[in-house]
Amino acid sequence: MTLDAGTRLGPYEVSSLLGAGGMGEVYRARDTRLDRTVAIKVLPAQLAGSPDLRQRLEREARAISALNHPHICVLHDLGRQDGIDYLVMEYLEGETLAERLKRGALPLEQALRHGIEIAEALSVAHRQGIVHRDLKPGNVMITKSGTKLLDFGLAKLRPVRNDPPSGSALSALPTQDGPLTTEGSLVGTVPYMSPEQLEGKEPDARADIFALGAVLFEMVTGQRAFTGKTQASLMAAILTSDPTPVSALQPLAPTALDHVVGKCLAKDPDDRWQDAHDLASELNWIAEGGTAVAAPPVAGRRRREWLAWGAAAALAVAAIALARRSPEAPAMAPLVTAALVPPPGIDYGFDVDQGPPALSPDGRRLAFVGLRRDGSQSVWVRELSRPGAQELAETDGASYPFWSPDGRRLGFFARGRLYTIEASGGTVRTVCDAHYPRGATWGPGDVILFGQQTQPLHRVPATGGTPVAATTLGNEIGHRFPQFLPDGRHFIYIGFDFARTPGETRVYVGSLESKDSRLLLKASAAALYAPPGWILIWRDRGLLAQRFDPEKIALQGPAVPLVEPVRALVSTSASTVASVSGNQVLVYQEGLSGVHAQLAWFDRSGRHLDDLGPAGDRLRPSLSHDGRRVAADVLDPSQGAASRDVWLFDLGRNLGTRFTFTAGNERWVVWSPDDQRVVFFSNDDAGPAVFMKRTTGTAPEEVLFRGDASHLPIDWSRDGRFLSLQVLRGGATGWDVWTYSFEDKALRPFLQGPYAETSGVFSPDGRWLAYASDESGRFEVYVQPFPGPGAKLQVSTAAGVQPRWRGDGRELFYREPSGRFMAVPVTVRDGALEAGAPHPLFELRANSTPGTQYDVTADGQRFIVSVPVQAEGASPLTLVLNWPALLQR
Repeated sequence: MTLDAGTRLGPYEVSSLLGAGGMGEVYRARDTRLDRTVAIKVLPAQLAGSPDLRQRLEREARAISALNHPHICVLHDLGRQDGIDYLVMEYLEGETLAERLKRGALPLEQALRHGIEIAEALSVAHRQGIVHRDLKPGNVMITKSGTKLLDFGLAKLRPVRNDPPSGSALSALPTQDGPLTTEGSLVGTVPYMSPEQLEGKEPDARADIFALGAVLFEMVTGQRAFTGKTQASLMAAILTSDPTPVSALQPLAPTALDHVVGKCLAKDPDDRWQDAHDLASELNWIAEGGTAVAAPPVAGRRRREWLAWGAAAALAVAAIALARRSPEAPAMAPLVTAALVPPPGIDYGFDVDQGPPALSPDGRRLAFVGLRRDGSQSVWVRELSRPGAQELAETDGASYPFWSPDGRRLGFFARGRLYTIEASGGTVRTVCDAHYPRGATWGPGDVILFGQQTQPLHRVPATGGTPVAATTLGNEIGHRFPQFLPDGRHFIYIGFDFARTPGETRVYVGSLESKDSRLLLKASAAALYAPPGWILIWRDRGLLAQRFDPEKIALQGPAVPLVEPVRALVSTSASTVASVSGNQVLVYQEGLSGVHAQLAWFDRSGRHLDDLGPAGDRLRPSLSHDGRRVAADVLDPSQGAASRDVWLFDLGRNLGTRFTFTAGNERWVVWSPDDQRVVFFSNDDAGPAVFMKRTTGTAPEEVLFRGDASHLPIDWSRDGRFLSLQVLRGGATGWDVWTYSFEDKALRPFLQGPYAETSGVFSPDGRWLAYASDESGRFEVYVQPFPGPGAKLQVSTAAGVQPRWRGDGRELFYREPSGRFMAVPVTVRDGALEAGAPHPLFELRANSTPGTQYDVTADGQRFIVSVPVQAEGASPLTLVLNWPALLQR
């Protein structure tokens, strides 16, 4: 019997089928009286045929409706219509524990929390004389608010006083849970049934405790407590065999859990826990750290200990011990370090468009972006007390993961939006639009602060809403990498500015109560607050630690070297590839600064044609007009953290040579129309400037002009008269498009408004200028007559950046924030430019570093793209427990 959508059962209107089992079908429905969504379980026809069974069902339903517990699914109503008996229950969003277990064992902390919640729910039911009799993962729902125990509507009232056991057929109905489900008179699901149930005896509350022991075993180990190839051998195992101790399958589980689970699974009910409340108390004691753990013999150890994950039990036990240590406990535990390698087939993604790793607040878990060989990326979570990591479903394309204060949820960015998800996986929830993210932090009161490439910080409720600016841009391009301080009101962040000199990134303190901020310190990349009172600062090659008073919000004493080399993306996003937790756990990646990227060729379908030279930190490729050379800016790690140089690549020989050699930071290179010169931006000792240098001979570069802000060259008009630039002046109007006239040597604003205008490129005939602007609330590509006047024309339709013209001006290319490359046919009719419908070419994860990370050949058939890749033999992550001990070396 299946009910169609629109069927009415009393006041309930059926919407859709949710699932089916041996006890009937479950539907989503709407309560038309209260206008709420409910779940309706429709009982099988054989149940409705007996008045005695209906009377029994009504009596049990009335008893269960009296149960009031946050971890028991609420029974709203019981009804009968047209020979159909039905139960109306609370509608729950989430996944069953059975579905979750398909992805493997749960983190220990989560398994204990769920076990406590189920035990507390059973305790309430047992006190009302109700025995569940079919506790199993399929009858436990994991929701945002915790677990919910299901199917009490068909439970058995435990005989009170000396009532004779009921022989009703209701008690004899089977349930179904896969091929080993019971048949006939057995009540329950075999893998979770107690010995007395298998023997046909009347079960009491201790049968539920046995089932909970089996569920606990499976949550912690990912395996069932009892197995068998046939139903008979499975039953024999339950009746005669003891399961393998939990700690033998999960060596990092506390030994006290072996005792608790073993007592649940005792063959004789008298040997089990006699009360679910006592069981909940024991589990809670374990969760709070009330069990002794043996620490590894590392006293006095000062050198690094590199431990492979296969032999990391001692490390993980130490991690748990540190995570459980109270704030008042002595801090001088032994120093322990280990190398964390990524999962098989996965690389760490810590470049500009992926973000650094993120430790949970309690230091027990690590979230990171995992990068597949095909370029796709998603969020992974690793429990530091065990090998292996879990990929979170529905996080494709994710970047910049960050934790909620309670460690139960994660935030991340993908596809131009900010999302949240349960840290163990589940439903992804949209928070708001957010393009080109640069870090985020989640504070008390469910407030999220996040940075974007060219924006001030914004705040938004974690439940969703419209972002509101939390800071005001000064002389910076954008505000990035916020981190809440302990009071939940103040936060630190960095101001990113291309015109800064290396080591001059400014770290500010802001407040939710005002957009005002004050300078805290100068560094080379993002700083980290390390509880209970440190700031970790990236300078030159590594991390320094400086005392910090979070109440006075003031630094104390000098900065002390902590560890080096630590990787940071100094000249691009200014992120530090490191994370620190509240339990003195530190994780970082060794290496110098830079983005590891490959210049690669693709055709219009996205087919990879070839690579241009070896991989390295190679950004912003620019094709010469004759198609023979490519210019790019490349990091030279040996010259410092932010020392970039212009390189020229000969396509005929597939050979790259360094083109600039000064101590400045040369980047954003543009070819002259005759390919005899290039211009580029640099900030030398005299300040920011645009330089020009001939591509032949040995003549040194010359200053074209100096500016008082970041003047970043974008394009050179084909007639040689104008240079377009991307300019930021004090943040008053954001990015603007300016031009430089070679004839009168003058700088003039061309597009200057309250929004960000970027990436201005001249059409081949010089009559039009294409650019990107966020005036609509997101970046779109527009075209405007040059030098004007004239109305602008929007070219993109679903967000776009980084326009490029085809050599004949009949096609315009751009990228969507998702990474999809688009093409738009362009024609000129009666002096007016007309654009056709954009059509997709291919999708590719190119660098989201500022600037245009691709160029296209004159015929529009091939694309040279800066594609982030994992370095061969790239460093694993280094995990440090009790990191302050590093200061004692």
